Amino acid sequence: MLSQALPVGGVEEQARIALKNLDDILKQCGSSKQQVLKTTVYIADITYWQVVNEIYGELFGNHKLSRTIVPTNTFHFNALIEIDAIAYV
Repeated sequence: MLSQALPVGGVEEQARIALKNLDDILKQCGSSKQQVLKTTVYIADITYWQVVNEIYGELFGNHKLSRTIVPTNTFHFNALIEIDAIAYV
């Protein structure tokens, strides 16, 4: 089930939920994480990158897709991470 609420935890929890939501959406569309062609990961602080990268690797494993990381300032509702993806569905 998709989580629509912003988690109260830090970037680790937000990254896990964002990536789980992505995985759930792909499954609901009859696709999978192996069909993701590109992601763009926006993070509120570049120092979050190591943590986000580890969690990202847990989901995608050996699947080597195109990825862009964009450090930015702030997001709505004080979110720390946003992810968009392009996948073959």
